Amino acid sequence: MNKKILFHLWAVILFFTLITIVKRAFSLNILVFWVGGLIGSFLPFLDHFIYIYFLKSEEQSSSQSPNLIFHTIYFQAIFLILTFLVVSSSSNLLGKGIVLAFSLSLLVDQLVDLLTVGNLTSWSPTMAIFTDKNKSTLYVLSLLAGVIFLAFFI
Repeated sequence: MNKKILFHLWAVILFFTLITIVKRAFSLNILVFWVGGLIGSFLPFLDHFIYIYFLKSEEQSSSQSPNLIFHTIYFQAIFLILTFLVVSSSSNLLGKGIVLAFSLSLLVDQLVDLLTVGNLTSWSPTMAIFTDKNKSTLYVLSLLAGVIFLAFFI
């Protein structure tokens, strides 16, 4: 299995375990939330699939492509708002699990980029604010706080 997929999976498992323990949700209903988490953790990889097979089929890898749809600051901002709406207003645990895991997976991708590249310019090449490591770190930490805050609505 790919290291990146395993890293995403472990991040979701750790995060969902913490949510389950803090919320003391030890019933069978929580399994639906976990299934949603597993589905949501793989959704960001659809972005690579769409790019490789539909947009640029002649290229073999989309890891450094600036044309990924989900891997942009703009998409993440809009999706975080949608995540808040789903998590705060829906009683569907599957949907809550999907959107939380999807947000967490995007956050993990940003964290990996921040640790390996030192900035988030690949997420928004037009915004100069993300060329600075300190500002990029602050952005990732604020997103982490946002995702943790959203977990309290479960």
